[in-house]
Amino acid sequence: QGVTLTGTGAYTGGSYASTAGLTINATTGAITPSTSTPGTYTVTYSTLASGGCGVVTATTSVTITALPTASISYATPFCTDNAAAQAVTLTGTGAYTGGTYTSTAGLSINVTTGAITPSTSTPGTYTVTYSTLASAGCGVVTTTASVTITALPTASISYVGTPFCTSVTAAQTVTLSGSGAYTGGSYASTAGLSINTTTGAITPSTSTPGTYTVTYSTLASGGCGVVTATTSVTITALPTAAISYGTPFCTDNAAAQNVTLTGTGAYTGGTYTSTAGLSINATTGAITPSTSTPGTYTVTYSTLAAAGCGVVTTTTSVTITALPTASISYVGTPFCTSVTAAQAVTLSGSGAYTGGSYASTAGLSINTTTGVITPSTSTPGTYTVTYSTLASGGCGVVTATTSVTITALPTAAISYGTPFCSDNTTAQNVTLTGTGAYTGGTYTSTAGLSINATTGAITPSTSTPGTYTVTYSTLPSGGCGIVRVTTSVTITALPTASISYSAPFCTSNTAVQLPSLGGSGANLGGSYASTAGLSINAATGAITPSTSTPGTYTVTYSTLASGGCGVVTATASVEIVGAPIAGTAILPSTEVCDYDATSIDLFGLIAGEDTGGTWSRISGTGGTFNATAGTFVSAVGATNSVFEYRVLGTGPCSDATVRVTIIINTPPVVNLEDNQIVCLDVDGNPIEKVLLTTGYSATQYTFEWTNGTTIVGNDPTYEVDQPGTYTVTVTNIATSCSESDSTFVGFSIAPTKPLLTSSAYFSDHAQITVLSPIGPDYEYSLDGGAFQDSTIFMNVSGGKHNVVVQNKKGCGRAENEIIIVNYPHYFTPNGDGYHDTWNIFDISGQADAKIHIFDRFGKLIKEIRPSGTGWDGTFNGEPLPSTDYWFVVFYLENNAYKEFRAHFALKR
Repeated sequence: QGVTLTGTGAYTGGSYASTAGLTINATTGAITPSTSTPGTYTVTYSTLASGGCGVVTATTSVTITALPTASISYATPFCTDNAAAQAVTLTGTGAYTGGTYTSTAGLSINVTTGAITPSTSTPGTYTVTYSTLASAGCGVVTTTASVTITALPTASISYVGTPFCTSVTAAQTVTLSGSGAYTGGSYASTAGLSINTTTGAITPSTSTPGTYTVTYSTLASGGCGVVTATTSVTITALPTAAISYGTPFCTDNAAAQNVTLTGTGAYTGGTYTSTAGLSINATTGAITPSTSTPGTYTVTYSTLAAAGCGVVTTTTSVTITALPTASISYVGTPFCTSVTAAQAVTLSGSGAYTGGSYASTAGLSINTTTGVITPSTSTPGTYTVTYSTLASGGCGVVTATTSVTITALPTAAISYGTPFCSDNTTAQNVTLTGTGAYTGGTYTSTAGLSINATTGAITPSTSTPGTYTVTYSTLPSGGCGIVRVTTSVTITALPTASISYSAPFCTSNTAVQLPSLGGSGANLGGSYASTAGLSINAATGAITPSTSTPGTYTVTYSTLASGGCGVVTATASVEIVGAPIAGTAILPSTEVCDYDATSIDLFGLIAGEDTGGTWSRISGTGGTFNATAGTFVSAVGATNSVFEYRVLGTGPCSDATVRVTIIINTPPVVNLEDNQIVCLDVDGNPIEKVLLTTGYSATQYTFEWTNGTTIVGNDPTYEVDQPGTYTVTVTNIATSCSESDSTFVGFSIAPTKPLLTSSAYFSDHAQITVLSPIGPDYEYSLDGGAFQDSTIFMNVSGGKHNVVVQNKKGCGRAENEIIIVNYPHYFTPNGDGYHDTWNIFDISGQADAKIHIFDRFGKLIKEIRPSGTGWDGTFNGEPLPSTDYWFVVFYLENNAYKEFRAHFALKR
């Protein structure tokens, strides 16, 4: 750079000099700035001494300015969700400050300060250029930096197919979509769901049934923080089911037989099927034995496919048994009492008809197991034999009957009015008596007697005098063979006679009573007579007590006059005794409740009885029986009882009896469940009711529910919505017997949202206290931990916490959140997106809270608000070194203003 030299006189041709550092040509004065040291110099020009004049000097100042250097940088990248202006870091030498900033299009930048605003910038990578001002002889110097603006990612997740069944063992993948850097994040879920935190795949079979919230968190990158997306997943427990019937059933059962269905999960509402032949309702599972084909069937119950779970099936076996048939007969009936050999029964039928038992009307000797009868030990008569099959295969007893006749071996007696005189030309008839089929036989005699073989009549005049044996032979009938009886006939002198009866007789005796006739000679064939009132056969002397009037009679027997012999008479005394009368039962059975203490007059249950009889108890227990008064009073625990009234007979008469039955009905057993509660809200309104149940049906019983003296219901069940004592009376409609029971229903208050307080901010021993609701009905849990009775949680870490209060008696739960305040003990402002700033965000909700940050010498570095972004580790735009820094925080704790001092570390 040349010098400008002006002057007067001989001022040219001089020399130039400068203070050190300036490159200068001493002859021309030209300077070279690039090889000079920056600074301000004094250049001196000295003229030559000439013409008698000395050296003249002139000076000027020259400034050499160093070319400025500049460098800029940003804590790039930045996220578009960052609305705070991001300052530039400018460093350099010389006059590098005061320049301007420019950028490629799309970046929001302040041209004066270089600060950029990510939230109003278009995502992309930009070149920011800084240009210094031209000054002190130096031109504009430029420098550049790269800045990246990252779009805030978006993400959404879903699981195709939810809900899922626990029977699904295959991993179920997640569907992830979004924008920006949304991939590569991690997955988390509420507890109980088996989830791969990297892929988000879930495994239903190893998960606990329930509804879960799955959270996907993106990676923090490109200056953007973590972005989360959530979805709901439901895991349904695989239902279980079991069915059963009261099998077997008989085909005579026309009532629908219900199935018993039990299980877990969504096991109801399915359908029923069976192997062919069984009448079954596919919806209810009820079967109808009477319209089913006998056999054994497999019934299958299939649940509905629901909530991700497929159809679950279960089976049971049902047997339908055919109703047996049976018939019996006795080959050879009728049988004679002379038969001593056992007579077998013929049994036929279908189904399970064998193995039953036999019974008969009284008098027949029968083996109840084999049905064999013994005629010789049976009482003559016609009997009905009943065969009863065994109840089996769901079928009741089936009966078959047949008739059997036992014929009495006939007895017979013949007699004549013997002796007869030989001059008697009149045929003398025989007197034939007996039992059974004794008539119609034939007569024979030893030689010499004139006798009619058909009628037995003898003719004395044509007979040879003497004593003869006349034989009478009955005809075989009714299973009995020939019976032979004989009598003697004498043609001789005047007979003698005597008669007698095995007196006395009772009017209850319907059998014909024959006299005993004795004597000698021709004493047979006479006639009998009696005083009035006695039923007597004049020919045989047989009397009938049952048709006679009670009293004492004289019976006269008169022989026939024959063979020149006159009438001979014989008498006997006969006593007829009246039978006792016990009356008849006008009410054979009477029903009472076992608790009914009303006295029952047993005499009121019979009519027409003789007085003087006695009562006795034949069967039954319990209650009070007065045999003398003929009364009975029931009592709890008494059983059905039979009472007999007996009138004693006298002489030959048996006692007379009549029986009545008292049926004791027991009341229904009522047991209401105790220790139940109604859940109420804080205003006393019911939120969960209690169902009281009797266990009985309204088709057979009536019901009366009371709360104190007020009737509140008449159904088998009653729904309680208020605490108190409830009483139900259950009455059997058929028997009118009733029973009552009472129960007390308590209450419990459902919890409201808990009121919480915390203490000991900035401490490792913080605690949370539940102020309400409190009481013995409640228990408390912190952050999903175990429940406790205490309202205080000790040693709680900093941050947001969730407190749940739960009613121990099942009356619901409520929850609330609370923050425990603590501070970060270090931060690392290295621009990696993690811990780049320091703040106490736990009190960001306190508008008046503030924090003063000091260096270790007590110099105030920064004042920040917890609601702000925090401190970035700089002072006046310059990064501060790694060391400890102190802070004072002014905050509100439990409505009291407090200060807290501590220190934290800055690490680079």
